[in-house]
Formats: sequence, structure tokens, C-alpha cells
Amino acid sequence: MEQKNNSDQVLNTVRSIVYHLNDVNWVKITQKMIVLPINNVKLLDDITNIIFDRALKRQNYTHIYAQMCACLINDSKFNNLIATDTKITFQKV
Repeated sequence: MEQKNNSDQVLNTVRSIVYHLNDVNWVKITQKMIVLPINNVKLLDDITNIIFDRALKRQNYTHIYAQMCACLINDSKFNNLIATDTKITFQKV
């Protein structure tokens, strides 16, 4: 139950982060995303969906979401989640 609460808290933080993303603060906000405790594939999948949905709603800012995703792809934490003997990466989700 505690992990679900932690996951919900992380997802709420991610929603807030992507809601406030803009041309000026995307680097700072991406760093906030990188330090979040993302430790399972389900959470990573949910985060990916949040980013994708927000990018669809703000099509004038898709380049910023793409830049943020590129930074996440290059971060080792987002590329080292292991699930049932299959390597899962941010890029594959």
C-alpha cells in the first residue's frame, strides 16, 4: 500500500512538472524529473503516458517535451529498469 501511495505522489509530481514546462524552465524542470524515485516499470509507463498526453494537448510546445524526453533517455536511471529478465528503458516504453 505504501508503494502505491509513493507512486501516486510521484505521478502527481510529474503532472505538476509537465504542466509547468516551458521554453525558459525546461532544463530545471527536467532535472526535477530525473531525481524522482522512479523504480518500477509500471510507474515509468504511467509517466510516459502523462508526458505524451500533455504534449498532445500543448502541440506548440512539443519540441520542449521532446527535449525533456531526450534528456530522460540519456539518464542512466531511466534506462536501467529491469522487469522479468527483460531490460526496459524509457525509450522502449
